[in-house]
Amino acid sequence: MTKEQVRALIDFADALLEAVTAMGDRGMPAGHLYAAVMGHMSLEQSQAIMRVLVKAGKVTHSGHVYRAVQS
Repeated sequence: MTKEQVRALIDFADALLEAVTAMGDRGMPAGHLYAAVMGHMSLEQSQAIMRVLVKAGKVTHSGHVYRAVQS
């Protein structure tokens, strides 16, 4: 993976986190999140990015809804 590809991946993860954060306490349904990005990446890729954000403690995932962790 090139530096440019890594930077693009990080930027995409940041954008997904911003989208989830913008939804506030109600959260972002996983299906809605994927629908917004499906023209840019596969389901597996978007799920992988979201798993990283969950493991990093940036979002939670419960009942097919992502919610930003308030810091």
